[in-house]
Amino acid sequence: MNLQYIDEEDNFIIFELKLSRGNDATLGQILSKKLYNRFQLQVINY
Repeated sequence: MNLQYIDEEDNFIIFELKLSRGNDATLGQILSKKLYNRFQLQVINY
């Protein structure tokens, strides 16, 4: 899973997250709550 967002200065940042299957949903919720209001957030699952 890659987490991609554009910060307030329009810098494009990609985080590669290697997660166990059991933690995917929980971490996704945490990231959404922390970043949704501050960043344009897009989560892509491969």
